[in-house]
Amino acid sequence: MFLATLSLALFATAPADSAAPSTPPIEIRATRIAGAIVVDGSLAESAWQSAEVISRFSQRDPVEGGTPSQRTEVRVVYDDDALYVGARMFDTAPDSILAPLSRRDVSVPGDRFTVYLDPYHDQRSGYYFQVNAAGTMIDGTLQNDDWNDDSWDGVWQAHAKRDAQGWS
Repeated sequence: MFLATLSLALFATAPADSAAPSTPPIEIRATRIAGAIVVDGSLAESAWQSAEVISRFSQRDPVEGGTPSQRTEVRVVYDDDALYVGARMFDTAPDSILAPLSRRDVSVPGDRFTVYLDPYHDQRSGYYFQVNAAGTMIDGTLQNDDWNDDSWDGVWQAHAKRDAQGWS
């Protein structure tokens, strides 16, 4: 049985420097859909249009807690079989998107989108799923707030698509 509400805490940990701005967690509500989603990098399906748009984000790097230089919109939907996360990363200079192709779990410099899940809601363990603008997938487990293990290969799909507005 899947719960109708999914809560994710994005960047919920306190910054190391107490003078740095604190970012409150963002509550995300997943929308239940009737049909399946085609994982193709496009967010044109009607299911994506009916989902809540999450766009209140803060920077992590180079200025933690700062205002992002580019707009990002995320939508989360689910059905009986899967959780789907759709993200649109707008870019005012789409020709400068870095999209190097690499092997799975090999992180290379470039534009990327990451989802962190804390399924036990303990803020100490979880999973991460990352895709770059070329569609390279990186995933792993998180433990003890600061350690990750990218040897875990979850079963999931990702696809990226670049266009004149950025990438998704």
